[in-house]
Amino acid sequence: MAPEIGFIVNPSEGMTISVNKGTCWINGSCGMEDSRRNFTLDAGTSQPRIDIIVLRWDNRQAARNIDVFVKKGSPSGDPITPSLQRDSSVYELCLAKILVPANATKITAGNITDTRLDTDVCGIVVGLVENIDTSELYNQIQSDLNDFRSVEQQEFLAWFENLKDVLSGDVAGNLQLQIDECAKESDVFLLSHPIGSLFETTVSTNPGTLYGGTWAAWGGGRVPVGVNTADSDFSTVEKTGGKKTERHEFKVGYKGYYGTAVGSDDNMIQAYKYSTSSYGTYAYEGSTQAGVNAGIQASTNTRD
Repeated sequence: MAPEIGFIVNPSEGMTISVNKGTCWINGSCGMEDSRRNFTLDAGTSQPRIDIIVLRWDNRQAARNIDVFVKKGSPSGDPITPSLQRDSSVYELCLAKILVPANATKITAGNITDTRLDTDVCGIVVGLVENIDTSELYNQIQSDLNDFRSVEQQEFLAWFENLKDVLSGDVAGNLQLQIDECAKESDVFLLSHPIGSLFETTVSTNPGTLYGGTWAAWGGGRVPVGVNTADSDFSTVEKTGGKKTERHEFKVGYKGYYGTAVGSDDNMIQAYKYSTSSYGTYAYEGSTQAGVNAGIQASTNTRD
């Protein structure tokens, strides 16, 4: 068989496998397949079986050809590979062995064993009179593959089964809920705004509409002042004080008395007395410095 062209067997859909195009030499005859061909295997039964894909040289009068065939094995608890027919009339080369598991409805790559390099059942053509014995190489490949399946693959399957147990039931559900929760922008916002936090904005939309949670308008018409525990006027959180307008008044007052006698008239002393009393008042009444209004919402959210 010419290795550069193929006849490699691959899984397709369901129970269908495909055989690649290729060229072969059997008993001095040349066979050629110029396109990929599909073959559908029988579905699995209650016990596994082994089918093989063969190139068949048929020298009987009714055939006189080389073609690809599926040889179906017998279902068994310990299935065996179908034998190859090799006589003067029919000569077969095995391209691949296919394990059909019990009740199988699909063939995977893991079910197919490539036997093209096995000189005992197939082999490759390298010259007119001599073949390379690839059985040793094939056996080594199969040995490595079997070692992998028996050790590394089993370890992987054991790890995977343990992982499924860890993620089963409530654990998996809780993990998914946590992932979903962390993925929400609204929850990130609420986590960063615990109860008592303030959210200030220039629009009137309640943040609960945007992010959820519960919010209450806070500090309407007032300017926030930081708490100062050393000053009784500012020592209590949310204590209010002051008013919108203030009146400032300043009073100035003077009151005095002055008297004197001047000259004489008929020996009478004239006295002139006067007193003064003067008060002044200055008053200012007005609003505080102009400001700008902003909506402030206080978080009333409670979280676990």
